[in-house]
Parts: sequence; C-alpha cells; structure tokens
Amino acid sequence: MKTIYTHLFALCFLALCSCDSNDTTTETSTADLPETEEAIEEELVPANMAPEFVEVLEAHGGLANWNNVKGLSFLINGFPTGDGDRTISDYHKVNLGNRYHQIEGEGYEIVSRGDTTWVTPDMQVTGVPPRLYQGASFYLMGMPFVFADAGLTVTYAGEAEFGEETVDQFNVQVPDEMGDGGNDYQLYTDPTTHQLKYSTFSVNYPAVADMDLRQMVEFNEWQTVDGLIVPSVIVLYTAQGEITEGTPGSTISFERVAFSENPFDDSVFDTPEDAMVDETAYTK
Repeated sequence: MKTIYTHLFALCFLALCSCDSNDTTTETSTADLPETEEAIEEELVPANMAPEFVEVLEAHGGLANWNNVKGLSFLINGFPTGDGDRTISDYHKVNLGNRYHQIEGEGYEIVSRGDTTWVTPDMQVTGVPPRLYQGASFYLMGMPFVFADAGLTVTYAGEAEFGEETVDQFNVQVPDEMGDGGNDYQLYTDPTTHQLKYSTFSVNYPAVADMDLRQMVEFNEWQTVDGLIVPSVIVLYTAQGEITEGTPGSTISFERVAFSENPFDDSVFDTPEDAMVDETAYTK
C-alpha cells in the first residue's frame, strides 16, 4: 500500500461564554432547581456532546480546567514530512481563546491568526502545507478537548470492536463550513478508564482532498500537566484508502508542555518579516 505522510486539517475556534450579573444577591427558589438526575444531567452537559463524552473529558482533567487555561506551549518531535525523508521538531505557542498559533523551527517561522497563515522563508519548510501542519499539530496535542469546541457534535455510538479490543466509540461531526475541510472523527476510548485510545478520520484539507487519505492516531503515553492529561507519545498512521495492519506509523512526542493562566502577548503572533501567505486551504 502506498503511504503518504500528509496530515490532518486545520482550525476550529474555541468559543468561551461568560455571563455577568449586576445583582449583589441572588435568591433561588426550589422551583428553579432541577428535580431529577436526568434534569441535572441535562443542565450540566453541553448540548453538543453526549453525556458519556463528558466522562472522557473528566478522565483527562475536565473541560472546566481546559477552559480555564489561556495559553499552551509545547515542543513537538518526529512529525513526518511529505517526502518521508525527514521529520519535524519545532516549538509552538498557542492562545487557546482565539487559537492564534506561532511555530518556531530551525530556520523557519509559521504564524496563524484566524483565516490567515504566514510562513517564512518559503512554503517547503514543513514538507506539507504550513497551515495544514499548524492545524494538525495543535489538534493532535489538544485531543480530546478540541472536540468540545462550539459547533462540533459528539455522539456516543456504544461499544465497538477495535482490532482485538472492546472500546467505547464516539463520532464527532465537524460542519463543512468549519475549519479547512470539515472532517468527521471517530474516537475510541477505554471503557474502564474512559481515556482516549485511538482516533480515525479522513483528511479533507482542500489541497489534498482528492488523495483519499485516511489517518489513525494511537495514543501510547499520556502526561499530566497542571491537572490536565494530554498526549506524550502518539503513533500517526497515514495511508490512501484504509489503514491496514501493515500500514507503517510515525512516532510523535510532545515535550516541554506548559499551560498558562494568561494568554501570550499579541506581539508573539505578529506577521514574520518577508513572510508569504499559505493559500493551500482555499485551492484544490
């Protein structure tokens, strides 16, 4: 089977909602309180996700903890390039509120703000489209929390057989107008620990959408940082058509992971000097 090392799709933005009240005191009557466990669960579980997926998020430290952090930085090692002859190692800074993202590698820089991604010195620095790489690296680091983004829908599909394992399956629907391709994901979690074990998906990034690429992520090791359980070592499999038992994988590690209560200064995401815009998300 011909294997092509091209990776993921790009951004979905985290929507954080807050409500302010001018009242200094609040009276709550018993009539305002939910009367049953079902009613309590309905109030506490976001409308876009299955209650079972909340257990997955809790097993990784909880969505509230993820929403409370504003900045994320990490070093990624071993990300494969398009030609398969080398791997990428670089340092990332992400503001989680608006998903602004800066990447510094040896001799190159990538900055992404919203719909625009800049790269210097040229488009070949990552071996795949820089915007594609930027989105892929963050999504791999941010699973499972990125699937709680507003606009996505997570449903519980019940128990499933994955290879020789019995796992819980979740299906994630990404709208076509969201991000750079509208991927749908399948998530497979441990039925006992509720932690994420595998994810599978098709790659619909516009520049490679006609290549029929399929990917699988195997989560081999986790690390706990500030109470959040995030990936430490994963294996990424990529193939045309379907992933098979013989599909080779690429081991990717995440190091120097740090969360911040404050976002990075906006100047971190300034457009690099003499940078060019990656327009591969808009053309096929």
